[in-house]
Order: sequence, then structure tokens, then C-alpha cells
Amino acid sequence: MRKIAKFVAVAAAMIATTASAAALPRVGNGTTPNTWTRNIEGVLSAAKSTNLPILLCMINDHSSGEGCQHCMNFVNRTLLTDEFAAVVASHEFYMVLLNDYRTPMEPDYGGVSSELFDTYFYKYHAPNDTGYPQVCILLPNGTRYRGWSHKTVPSTNGTTMSSNIDQALSELQPKSTVIDLSSQSGTVVTVNADPTQPAMEPGTWTGVVTRSGGSGKTGTVSISLAGNNAAQYALSTGSLSWDASDGQQSFTVTGPSQMDGSIVCDTVTVNISASGFSGSTVSYGATSQTITFKDSRVKSTMAEFAAANAGLSGLSSADTWFAPAQDDGNVLEVLTLGESTLVFNATAGGILTVEPGPTGGDIVATDAEGDVQLANGQPVKFGVSAGQTISFKATAPAGAANVPVGFAQLSFQPLAVTLSKPGNGVQIPYGNLESDKSLVDMAWSANMDGCTFSLVCEGAAVDMGTGTAANAVDQGFVPLSPATKAYTWGVGARYEDPEVRGAATSASFANFTVVALPIYSSATSSAVAYKSIGSQIDMSVDSTGGSAVTYSAKGLPAGMSINSATGVISGTPKKAKSYTVTVTARNANGEASVTFTLSVAKMPKTLTKPKYALFVFDGADALVANVQLSVTAAGKWNAKISEGGAKATAKGTVSILEDGSMAIASSALNLVYNPASGMWTGTDAFGRRVYGAAREKAAANWKGVWNLALASSSAADFGGWSNVKVAGSGDIRFSGYISNKTKVSGSCYSAVFPAWFVQAYLPRWAGHGDVRFGQTSAKTGVNVGCALYSDGSVGGNASFAGVPMDAVEGSRWSKSALAGLNGQTFTSRGGGNVQFSVTATSSKVNAAKNPYSAKISTIASTGKVSVTYKVDGKSCKSTGVIYFFGGRSKAAGGGLQGDARFAFTIE
Repeated sequence: MRKIAKFVAVAAAMIATTASAAALPRVGNGTTPNTWTRNIEGVLSAAKSTNLPILLCMINDHSSGEGCQHCMNFVNRTLLTDEFAAVVASHEFYMVLLNDYRTPMEPDYGGVSSELFDTYFYKYHAPNDTGYPQVCILLPNGTRYRGWSHKTVPSTNGTTMSSNIDQALSELQPKSTVIDLSSQSGTVVTVNADPTQPAMEPGTWTGVVTRSGGSGKTGTVSISLAGNNAAQYALSTGSLSWDASDGQQSFTVTGPSQMDGSIVCDTVTVNISASGFSGSTVSYGATSQTITFKDSRVKSTMAEFAAANAGLSGLSSADTWFAPAQDDGNVLEVLTLGESTLVFNATAGGILTVEPGPTGGDIVATDAEGDVQLANGQPVKFGVSAGQTISFKATAPAGAANVPVGFAQLSFQPLAVTLSKPGNGVQIPYGNLESDKSLVDMAWSANMDGCTFSLVCEGAAVDMGTGTAANAVDQGFVPLSPATKAYTWGVGARYEDPEVRGAATSASFANFTVVALPIYSSATSSAVAYKSIGSQIDMSVDSTGGSAVTYSAKGLPAGMSINSATGVISGTPKKAKSYTVTVTARNANGEASVTFTLSVAKMPKTLTKPKYALFVFDGADALVANVQLSVTAAGKWNAKISEGGAKATAKGTVSILEDGSMAIASSALNLVYNPASGMWTGTDAFGRRVYGAAREKAAANWKGVWNLALASSSAADFGGWSNVKVAGSGDIRFSGYISNKTKVSGSCYSAVFPAWFVQAYLPRWAGHGDVRFGQTSAKTGVNVGCALYSDGSVGGNASFAGVPMDAVEGSRWSKSALAGLNGQTFTSRGGGNVQFSVTATSSKVNAAKNPYSAKISTIASTGKVSVTYKVDGKSCKSTGVIYFFGGRSKAAGGGLQGDARFAFTIE
């Protein structure tokens, strides 16, 4: 039943369309509860005798015949709603409607004269509450409540007990009738049915029914009996009636009136139910009582005996077995005129010990091994498993009547198996189990010595003999794999003894769970973040355990946070200091935490002071572009990119990774700098590999001139050379020509790549030790990339108008190369059989006379060589460089003859 306060709150807050003409309820002058009346004086008198409250509604309809807006809102939104109808149907009270009227028609609506209206309005309204409509709740004892109608707005200056209509109407809760059954004679009645005694008493039980609640309603309580032998028991009455008053009434239950000498031991249940008490809520205390009528010759019934002796709850019989009141040595006996059977259904495995008493008759036991005759005074032990049945048939002596046959001893010792490892319900993290499989050591014991055991887990059984320990991993029950799984394991015990019929068996089971928690097997113990720059620290777990992981962190510096899905800590810390941070990873199985030290520092000069030289390599490891890069103390980076004579720039802010590495991410470059190796690695906008290192000064073995020869299989078309100078700063300047027409010139930063890095990332350039890379390009389409090796040789790659050259070779320059030219033969490549005889003198070499006049000169400081000669009577001039290759001095260059281009070599 809904509460009135709730209804009023709903009704008062309802917003409904106000009818153009309110349909006020028609009322009369009667005093019938739950019916509208205008007879307030008659209701005030009736309430005192019926103890019912009064709901007094006062509205003012005199202004128009259909009333003021407040009054009509109250009628439409409260009095005429389904909710109010439900209140009337659920409670009993007088309903008075006083309508102050001015026209003859209005009395039909409950109208009263203004004089009567004013009398009761000013009597029951709260001080200063002069508005309409007004609702009052009047109790028969004179208590008054009041509240506004459709707004439930209380007065601010009242002296009533309640401040609004919600509290007032809550007083209309219906009265309750409470019926309760209790015993006046306890729950056990002794019956003296022994025919050898002078007086046989059937036994009587007295029940008491209490009616309370103060509802003032009339009603009846019906009484009935239930039980196997209930028909033999008599009720003094089948019903009890009440008028308006509360109180108690009693009745009796009497045992069988005629006794045949048999043992009486019955359980009878008394039940009650109520009818009537209309207009009140009927509730109950106790509706039934169970009584045992027990023979005076019975100490305890078989059920009571079984309940009082551990392990014997499985005893049952259709006959009357009992523990006798007189202690004659029998624990349990039966009074039988012929045969009677007692059944023991083992609820657990163990040993049942029985010993027949000294009384007459026979007892034959039947177990899994067959029948056995039990002899008086001779105990017999039966080994049983749970669910196994042993029956005992007692037979009275021939010709004897009412001769008890029973046991002097009847007891049960359960076989108990205790599982000690792992603990029942324990959760074992897989990460811990992986390093310590002893967490799933299995250990057990039994309360009987000499048992044999079988270990059961995952559906497999292993004979353990008399062993009492094993390991679940060694037995193959639990794999070392990161998966959450619950395991139920158990141990079966078997006890056998020559003095025991059959075997006692028992088993115990427990469970444990291997939980795949998040695993931090390689979590960092310290990390660095850089103030005002931003850092990225990956704190994700090494193993998720197969389920989704969420992350949280405590102790992070202001400006940094953790991504709950990835475990990456990022942001820009504001204050340089050391922080202790704890990161927790959670999955469906639990959580794992790791604590580390986060040091916030300024960007170190070791990262910001250098200028970095980076180079772009294509898929064939050819060097195709160079990048000059710098990083500021504020974490900003700037890059100048040179390729094919074109220049470009890029810039951005570096990110700091968890190992202190710098990361650059932009549309032009994606790079990572590893401070430990001093190397940049990454890609450019086209996915080509980018490598680099800090620009550094050139040691003695790098400074000086390096000569580079360019050759091609397309004869003289692409012959060329470059003179490469490495300054003390480490910068490189190129100068030279392709076939004496297209100039090779330019400069760039250079960087030394360690031999190990070249071997790992650029195998094309490996095998010569450390490599200093340089690269230049021109808008004419010339691109030259050189690799200066620490062994003094030169490699590289070149292209002209996008066509790569076949060979790039050279060496570091030394004057000693000049001596090797004396007496060498000069030939032109692709220009016919042109030969030159050369004599080396000082820094100039004069060619001997030959069919083609020629003159060759060199510059000792750079190894540059100039060759002039005639071809077909026309003067030609070629330039080039001298270098070492394969232990010999060589020269390479190129020249022009009309529209024909020539390249030459000198060996």
C-alpha cells in the first residue's frame, strides 16, 4: 500500500489542465466514513466514538459559482484524481467538504453558509493562513494538522504540530490487526501410554492466540492440525472470535484417547489463519507451532538421537526406534512384535561401529559384502563411503511380545582428509608462479593412519600411495602460461583394516586460482622528464594477462598525467625536482603496481649545444640529401633540408621518451635521438631512412683533402671528379666538375658514424672502420654523396640529372702520389687510342712528344691535375684529381672536343 505522504506530494505537484467548469463532488449530510459530507458537526461527534480521523477540505466558491482559480485547481488536481481515489480506497476516515457558497445551486457541491464556513475555517486554520483552499487533518483526540492544498506550501507563522500536508495525511495510515500464535505448554508433551503403569495419560498441549494492534475490528481465527497421525489428535475448538477489543484466547490439543500399548512418538503442527477484521491490515507473528507428543518410555526419538550423535544423521526407519528412558545398557532399541528395520545411509565416509545389546532377538546387518549376524556384546566395524547404505533387521524372539531389540553401542568415526596447500580460495599471480612453482605445492593429511591417497585435478587422477605431498606444475595440472584459470583439486583417501568390513573412503576438495595479473617484469626504476619541454614515459605492463588493462598513477608532477588505456605518462612538468611515482595497472583479475623515481630537470646542454648533421639514404643506401639540425634549451628544433639543389626548412618541439631519448615528429621528419649512442635514426616525409650524429671537430686523420673520382659505364659522358676538403670544424667543401662542364661545388656539415652503426644500419658502407659522411647537390642535377673512411679510402655515390654513376672511388690526398706518375701511360676513355708519356718534375709534369701533343700539370697541395692536348688537330683540356686506389696512383678527369665529351684516367 502506497504511503499517503507520497501521494500528497505527487498530487500537490501535478500539473493538469484546469477544467473550464470544475466538477465538484456531490455531497450530503451523512456521516459515513470515506464519503463526502458537509455535516461537520455530526462527523465531530462520530469521530469520538469510532476513533477515525477527519479530512476537512475548505474551499471558497462564492466568487463565480465555479470558484477561484486556487480552489478549482485543488478540485481538479487533487480531489478528482485517481491517486486520491486510491487513498479513499485504502484508508478509513471521514471526508468533510465545506464550500462557502452564495447561490442556491451550490449546496449540492457541499456548500454551507458563510457563517458556518467562517466558524470552522477560523477555528481550524493556522494563524495568518487566510488563503483558500485550506486542508486540515483532525484527530479524535483533538490534534490538528493543516497544510495548503495544491501547493503544499506551509504557513510561516503557525503553531500546529506539522508544517505541511505531507505530514498531516501520513496520520491516515490504517490501523493494524496483529495475530500471533504461541505455546503455553512448551513444544514437547509427555504421553504415559505404558500399559504396565496404573494411569495412562494421553497428553495435552495448550496454545494461545493473541490479537493486538488496536484496530477495533471484529474477526475470527481458524485453527487446524497437520501431521502423519494428526487425525488421532483432538482440538478443543476450531476457531476463536474477537469483537472490537484486543486480547488473548487459548485452546488445547489432546493426544489419542485410546492406547494399544505401542510407543507414542508423533509430531503435530498447529496452524492458524484469520478472517474478517475488515478495514484494517492483518499481519502475523507466528502462524504455526510444532509439538512433539513423546512416550514417557522414550528418552529421545530416533531423529533426536541421530541429530545428537555426529555422523548418524543418515539413520531412518519406518518403525519406532528410540533411545529408552531407562538406562538398561542399550543405546538404541526397537520395541517390536516381529521384525523391524533400521537403515544407515552414510552421509560421509568413515567407520560405523555397532554392538548388539544383551536383549533378546536377533540383528542381521546387510552391507556391500552381504549379510552378517551380529552377536550380543561383539562390536562390528563397517567401513563405508558417502552414500553407502547398511541396513539392520531386528527380529523379536519367537512367541515374545514387546521385547526390545537394540544396540549397546552405535557410533560413527568419519574419515577426514585435510588439504593444507595451497590454501582454499587462494589467488596466485602467474608472474609469481613463473618464478616460484612451489606456490602450487599440494599437501594433505588424513585422521586415520595407514591411508592410501589419490590426487585429483583437472579431471585426472594420480595414485599417490601413502604420499602426502605433490606439486601441481610437476603433475602437469597447472601449466606455466599466463592465463587466468580456477582449479578444483582434491584428494581421495582409502582406509582398510582386517578388523573392518569393507573400506572407509573419503575425499576433500578445494580450489585455487592462477590469476594473470598485469606483470611489470621490466619496469623502469628511474626516469627523466624535462621541465617546460614535455616528456613521454611508457609505463605499460609487459604482460596483460589476456584482458584489458587500465592504468592510474600517484605522485606525478603538476603538468603530467597518465593515459589510462596505454600506460604512457606525458605532459610538461612545471617544477624541477625528484618525484616518487607509483603506477598501478588493473585488469579483470586484480592489479599490480610499480614505484619509480621521476627526476624533472632542465634540458641538458649535452643535447642542446651540438649542431647535428643528418643524412637521407635511399633504398640502395645511396646518400641523397642532408639535414642540418639544432635543438634549443627550450626544446624547440629547427632543420634545414638540402636535396637536388633545393632547400627546405622544418621546425617543432621535441618530445622526451622514457629513456631520455629525444623524439621529433613532423610531416617532414620523424626522428629519435639516443643519447647513449649519440645517433639519430628515423625517416623523412618520403619514408626514406635518416641517420645522423652531432657535428664535431675533425681530428688529424680526417682533416685535409680527399679526392673523389666519378665514373660511368656510359664512357666519357659522365666522367668527373671532386676535390673534398675537410676543415678543422669538421665541415666539408666540395669542388670539381662533371666532364669539365657541369660544376660540382658546395658545402655541408659532416658527421662521423661509428663502424658498429654503419655495419648495423648501412652495410653498403661497412668494412672500412668509422665513416664521415658528407653530401652536396646543385640545381644543375648533380648530386654527390661521399663516405670518407677512417682507413683513408673514399667511397660514395653520385648522380647527374637523376642518372646514377657506376663508380665512385678515391682516397685522402698525399704528395707522394706525384712520384708514382713518372713514366705512366695516359689514355683517354672513349676518345680513341690516345696515349701520353709523362715525366714528373716537382709540381709540374710535362708530357713527352707523341702523336698528340699533350701537357699535364698537377697541384701538389690538392692533387688536382690539368691535361692539355690535341685531338685531330684541335686543342683539348681536361681537369681531374690524383688519388690512390689498389696500391697505385691514379688520376681521373674529363674534357671536351667539340660536341664530344671525354673522360680520362691515368694509371
